[in-house]
Amino acid sequence: MKFSKVGRVTRCAPPSVEGSFDFSARVERNLGFLKSVCHWLRGGAHGVTRPTLASLLAGSVFVLLSVSTKTAADEPIWASKQNGWAGAVTFSAEGSLLASGHSDGTIRIQLIANTKKSRVLKVGPSPVGAVAFSPLGKTLASGTYDGAAQILELKTGKRLFDLERHKGGVLSVAFSPDGQVLATGGIDATIWLWNTGTGIPFGKLDGHKSWVNAIAFDAQGILYSAGSDGLIKIWSSEKNRAIKTIDATNTEIRSLAVSKDGRKIAAGLRYGTVKLWVDGAEQISVKSHQGDAWSVAFSNDGQFLVSGGGDWKKPGDIKIWTLEGNKSLTTLSDNAEILSVAISPDGSYIASASGDGSVKIWRR
Repeated sequence: MKFSKVGRVTRCAPPSVEGSFDFSARVERNLGFLKSVCHWLRGGAHGVTRPTLASLLAGSVFVLLSVSTKTAADEPIWASKQNGWAGAVTFSAEGSLLASGHSDGTIRIQLIANTKKSRVLKVGPSPVGAVAFSPLGKTLASGTYDGAAQILELKTGKRLFDLERHKGGVLSVAFSPDGQVLATGGIDATIWLWNTGTGIPFGKLDGHKSWVNAIAFDAQGILYSAGSDGLIKIWSSEKNRAIKTIDATNTEIRSLAVSKDGRKIAAGLRYGTVKLWVDGAEQISVKSHQGDAWSVAFSNDGQFLVSGGGDWKKPGDIKIWTLEGNKSLTTLSDNAEILSVAISPDGSYIASASGDGSVKIWRR
């Protein structure tokens, strides 16, 4: 959707190209009134019985030249752990801050330049499952499982607006590039559009048949969404309707990322598959995690993609997909399932949030 300014980690042995990918993922999302505890498939070393990686990637824009699993020497450069789970993580636009959402109803703000400095913003009693910085860095949006979203003033922590239209948990939040619009997606299968200056809704997007798990804007202000109905939708601002629908899978889409120029779309699926489309054509579909691929993120230049997954109360992992130049796949192993990943604006760091309450920063 394009807006005017007015409206607007088990350790994975590196597979060979002829082998199959073996990863794991899982999360418990307690929505208070609705507890979803899923036991997903856990594949083995030969868990992929579909075409081999070589046949999947043959003739595509992505040709895997090297695969590696980072060693114990490649530990995170910073880590913090809280009770409960950490379900969302994001960098500020200039890269100086990291925000994470936690099951205790808090948002934690970490200063990157000095990891000893942090702040805690208490949003409420309900778990925080989504966070996003505004492009100008003055406000922060969050989505909670009690059906509300919030816009907070970053400097003071003051709650500017409570955004209450969803019937059920808010699973995703995203600012438009100019910061004038906030989009929120929830388990009620709807997307709401909010004026960030007034906190007033000006649009509702219907079209998904199940939970809207992820939403994202590209740099042109076009809105994308993905849901448990297995659909990716691209929206028109003029008619408040989807102008394109990608039937991505016959299973649920857990996560979505869009490159700044809108040419690349990535999706993380239930049961661990990661898919990539370039200029509308599917280029990659690979079993990448042994549970669900809970999070995907592009670097600002679109040259690499990060995916995160893990199985409930079991080790998880992060995959770094280099899409340009000397193409490769790197694994970072963690001792808990990865629920969210983010890439710093300059591409130097990767942040992760985990089911054991950990938030970590890794050097790419």
